[in-house]
Amino acid sequence: MAKPRLKYFRFREVSNAIELVCLFNELNESIENEASSVFAMLYYQTRNHIKIDLFPLKYLSLSFTTRLLNLARDLKDKNRALILAGLNPSLLHFIKRFKFTDTIFLIEEADKDRKRRSKTSSPPSMEEIQALFPSLPTTKVNEAQ
Repeated sequence: MAKPRLKYFRFREVSNAIELVCLFNELNESIENEASSVFAMLYYQTRNHIKIDLFPLKYLSLSFTTRLLNLARDLKDKNRALILAGLNPSLLHFIKRFKFTDTIFLIEEADKDRKRRSKTSSPPSMEEIQALFPSLPTTKVNEAQ
């Protein structure tokens, strides 16, 4: 897959997933528009799981959260998974409270781990995620459509 020019996201392909890292601290309309495009592109052009690292964000708008939940539901319908890492405590509580853990795999971090990661800023690898979530469905990267 050719890598498009993205202003607010960075992504890379790993064994059976796409890791998407946010390069912004606050949401605005242009970021949400790019996010919609990126989510659609990854959904339609790959057959991989999608891991999104939301570490730099302290706040997520309801519209962005809804887009994440819709993406998770669509991926689950295709036997793929959305993995969220670096969530702020309020969104983590929201996802658990309303039982969205059926559709979204979460990588929880203690507050001190979040602060430590701000210095190193390296997201966990897919191998580490698969070790944490043995129930994560496995897909082949180059399956025929």
